[in-house]
Amino acid sequence: MMAVAAAVAVTACDPEKLDADVNAREVRMTAGGAAVEGYIYLPAGVSKELTLNFPGTTSGILATSGDTKIVKAYADSELKKIYITGVADGVTTVGITVGPGTKSDTYGSAGTQVKVYVGTGGNSTQKKNQTLKFANSTEDAARGGAYALQAVTGAKTAVTWTSSDPAVAAIEGNVITLVASGTSTITATAEASDNFNQASASYTLHVQ
Repeated sequence: MMAVAAAVAVTACDPEKLDADVNAREVRMTAGGAAVEGYIYLPAGVSKELTLNFPGTTSGILATSGDTKIVKAYADSELKKIYITGVADGVTTVGITVGPGTKSDTYGSAGTQVKVYVGTGGNSTQKKNQTLKFANSTEDAARGGAYALQAVTGAKTAVTWTSSDPAVAAIEGNVITLVASGTSTITATAEASDNFNQASASYTLHVQ
């Protein structure tokens, strides 16, 4: 029976799914259903685990780093996993090859490459920006009264809050205490992640 190419789905373990479907004719990568250039971002010293899903068995899985000074990679054929570790800032690729099937299945070999950005290695053009917004640029509140922080929109990651003057408005977690009359700038900051840059937005709070 003629062997056919194995279909290999590569899923990165981070909030934005990264898939690579590979056959003898094309390499197609999607993220959230949209076609994109496949990539992984890693800070130096951090590892990421990829899980391979494909039908049948394989004679082995191989992961090869294009530059071991930037990225180290190895495969566990039994667990069908790839482990990628950022070593130093830079950009390289990791080649993934799934060997032909064994025993009774008829799958041939298949492979793909995933681009890896480590640290500041060109990653700023790959990570998406967050745009945080408040409905109002200023707000008034009475000292001693109940007050809720303004809702912020556009955040894709966890948000932390800070006050420029805790003696006027003190913040602990998402709880604000109006301490004294005055003015403070309230800032919401969405943290950076593998897929998003850090972002922030502020508004002015006048406490009477």
